[in-house]
Amino acid sequence: MVYSLRDDRGGKRSTPEIVDYVLQRLGVYLVEGLSRVADDAVCECNRDIVASCAEVPVAFRVMQGRPDHLIWETAPVPQDGTSDVVFLFEMATGYGSPVPQASGRFDLLVNGHKALSFCVTKSSRLWHGIGGVSLYYHVKRLNAALPGYSLTLDSQIVNDGMASFGLGLLRVPRRLLRSGEPARLEVLPFNRNPSRRWFRLGYVEDIISMMDLGPGLDAVTAGSFHPRVGEYQVFFGDIHSHSGASHKLGDGQGCGTGSREENMEY
Repeated sequence: MVYSLRDDRGGKRSTPEIVDYVLQRLGVYLVEGLSRVADDAVCECNRDIVASCAEVPVAFRVMQGRPDHLIWETAPVPQDGTSDVVFLFEMATGYGSPVPQASGRFDLLVNGHKALSFCVTKSSRLWHGIGGVSLYYHVKRLNAALPGYSLTLDSQIVNDGMASFGLGLLRVPRRLLRSGEPARLEVLPFNRNPSRRWFRLGYVEDIISMMDLGPGLDAVTAGSFHPRVGEYQVFFGDIHSHSGASHKLGDGQGCGTGSREENMEY
């Protein structure tokens, strides 16, 4: 899509004009994805200088290997209409260490229901989830250390091997949301092995007009790449896994930790 923050006269569109423009062109509502972090969230908060691709006065980080649980509310969903909503928020991911860390995942919940899982990444990536939910991470800044070296980017990102920063675009069908109310979003880190990989959520004032939305909107509003049967994506090929070795031999020495059932579910 040819997307522009400029109106027909060359002036910058206001936030309401951008919202209306995207709704007319792509059929989705834009909503600011971070209004407040819940009091019961378990996370690190950084109010000092925050490394990012934008002006971020405060950021909240969760890390694998700890009982972290990031919970936050978005701005209210529009009262009227049936179109899908795209929540926008600054996000970042990283390794948490200059040495390799087990991959793991982060589970994202929408209004109490698991919607999808995502992972740490160096490049822009799209994840499809349950019920038509999708997340696109448009990486706008990448810092990666050479082997044997590490990065210190702010008071929170210290002695790290990689950190990526960008824009998160979370598309949610209207039927999963309550009109006129904020959505409650949660991110839960998961890893069976010790790991310091992390996800960070940042606040950007008036994010709709302050960040380049074009590439992300193109990705999150495009049709799914994979064919689907109901709620399931269809893939052709095979899954190569050694995880079953531990369970079959019973010695715990296999190179994977998942059961056969978990591999098939994946």
